[in-house]
Amino acid sequence: MDKQQNDYLKNHKNSSLKIGQKVKLLRKAENYEKGWGNSWNLFMTKNVGKIGIITHDDGEYGFVVDFGNTYYYSYPYFVLINLRIVKIKKLL
Repeated sequence: MDKQQNDYLKNHKNSSLKIGQKVKLLRKAENYEKGWGNSWNLFMTKNVGKIGIITHDDGEYGFVVDFGNTYYYSYPYFVLINLRIVKIKKLL
């Protein structure tokens, strides 16, 4: 693993994202962006702006998110936002 991949994995583990959380997919990621160990495909783009549930932690490949369709992909932590945190910040 190179430094960028190590940095990605460290930030992935330190993110606020966990299995069972409700998240929103904010944007498309570039292939292997910021050391992410995966590439983006067209089907993933269809979920941008949607809300889903994290079902699995794939480490360097990202988080598997169920958006209620038949496709399951691993998304990097930096394109997902934990909706619980957003809700709390709105209350402050």
